Amino acid sequence: MANGFKEETGTQYQEEMRGILYWNSTPNYDANTSTLNVQLLVDQSEIQGNGLPYYDWNGTVRGAYIGIGGDTQHFGEFNSNTENGNWDYPPSTSPTGCWAKIIVTRNGYVIPHNQDGNKTITLTGGFTSISDSYGPGEVNIEVSVALDPIPRTPSPPPNLSLSMDRNHSVSLSWGTASGYVTGYLLEYLYSDPNTNAYSGWTYLTQTTNTSYTTSIDAWPSGTGVTYRVCALNGSLASGWTDTGWVFRKGGLYAPHNSGRRFGTVYTSGMPPVKAKGVFIGNAGGVPVESIRITDEKNRPIL
Repeated sequence: MANGFKEETGTQYQEEMRGILYWNSTPNYDANTSTLNVQLLVDQSEIQGNGLPYYDWNGTVRGAYIGIGGDTQHFGEFNSNTENGNWDYPPSTSPTGCWAKIIVTRNGYVIPHNQDGNKTITLTGGFTSISDSYGPGEVNIEVSVALDPIPRTPSPPPNLSLSMDRNHSVSLSWGTASGYVTGYLLEYLYSDPNTNAYSGWTYLTQTTNTSYTTSIDAWPSGTGVTYRVCALNGSLASGWTDTGWVFRKGGLYAPHNSGRRFGTVYTSGMPPVKAKGVFIGNAGGVPVESIRITDEKNRPIL
């Protein structure tokens, strides 16, 4: 919540009686607005030894007004009285730290922010006090106020991580993005194990949580997949945060360059041979699909 005040000495009792324009605002992140409350005050800076104000005043207030962004409300003539302790703010709660009297108030004024979430407005206020004793006389105040900016585009979510279990269930998690967030968008990209071609980024899900579980168990063995996430504020999106790659394991494993590879594997030989396929057996060990090995012209070797 933003708040502040601007002071101005009146035309009489200048050191002791000041006109004060005090405001506070509360942002509405969903609506990109702020609700503004504005008070026109008089405060008393001269304090007696017993802690009470040195001056009181009782007089007629004329021509009081408060303007918010050019929208000015005028108030009729009325009496204002601080005698017998008739102050609205003691120093402990006063915005100025002094005894203060509310002259007029405008509450609940809604201000739309700019598209980028920023907003600066002009506030005005003033009045003339007449037929009084120890009053401030005439006061006219104008101030430019920058309201608290409303974040419109969130930051990218931090620390996107993933893990995969033996059943190819992929768990994704990330940190909470800063700014105002209505949800998170997840996308994935995969590589084809036969052609090594990459897909485009593809929609996975939209969620308000900071974790999500998916599965690549139905994908071909050797398929690689990577993920990315961005934070949303309605239609506004942050930048992306990416993960590394995980691969759908399974299928045929064969020695390759002092390691093991799955999917389609080329092994050393003259001519090189290509092992393609996987042995799948039923409960009795009867093959359902056998390994098929061919040479470079796709002629069976076994």
